[in-house]
Order: sequence, then structure tokens, then C-alpha cells
Amino acid sequence: MRGMLFLSTWLIIGDGGGTVTVGDVTATNSGSSSVTEACVDLTACNAVDYEATDSWSYENSWFITDLDSTILASGGAEDGYLGDCSFGRLIG
Repeated sequence: MRGMLFLSTWLIIGDGGGTVTVGDVTATNSGSSSVTEACVDLTACNAVDYEATDSWSYENSWFITDLDSTILASGGAEDGYLGDCSFGRLIG
């Protein structure tokens, strides 16, 4: 099942910084916030790649919502996952 989602990035100060990539869509924040549309396969496990673009990555946060504004994934200055990500337990 593919779904239309919104990738949003936020900054405390509003001076830009940070990108979030899911699949082939990248949300770039050049101000205090940004919203980017993406169509993502939610039956698969999708990596959410956060990249710092300045020295103040601790100011950044991101979240991904569906059309009903339900938050499906979120994070600060870190990567994450979105979709059906049933990771097994590691034994060792």
C-alpha cells in the first residue's frame, strides 16, 4: 500500500539546517520549518535518513504524518524508520 505522506522539518532558531530523505524524496529546511509531500510504500520498511547541514544539528527535529495528520515517525538529529519495520530480536 502506497500512501501520500508529509515530511516536516523544524528548527528552534529558524536559521535553516537539516535534511530528511525517505526513498527518493528529500525535505530541505532553509528556514524555521518545511513540509514536503512524498508517496511511500508503507508495507515496506523505509529508512529515514537525517543529515545535518550546519553545526547546530541539536536544534533540528523531523516528523512524518499521513493525510489525517497522524504522526507515523519522528526524530531529532538522527535517522529513523517508517512503514512495516518488524525487526526480529537479536540473540547473541
